[in-house]
Amino acid sequence: MIVGLLVFVFQKIRYKTPSIDSFEECAAAGNPVMESYPMRCRTADGQEFVQDISQIPDAPIVTPTTTEEIATITASSSEILDSGTSSLR
Repeated sequence: MIVGLLVFVFQKIRYKTPSIDSFEECAAAGNPVMESYPMRCRTADGQEFVQDISQIPDAPIVTPTTTEEIATITASSSEILDSGTSSLR
């Protein structure tokens, strides 16, 4: 019986899976990733990790800096607004 216990403990130590503590580690270990938003990853033992979307950068905000850039944006916006209202008349 003691020999059986020692074999069990040895096998447990020998084949111990690495600890997974995050979505990134879960995905890197080859576990299935669900294509949801935010994405989720589930380990074989049922642990579920959710992607941290606060670290995903937003689209860059472009701020016009010259009078010419502001005039171009204003003219483009006016054209878009005019074309949208012409169908309402």
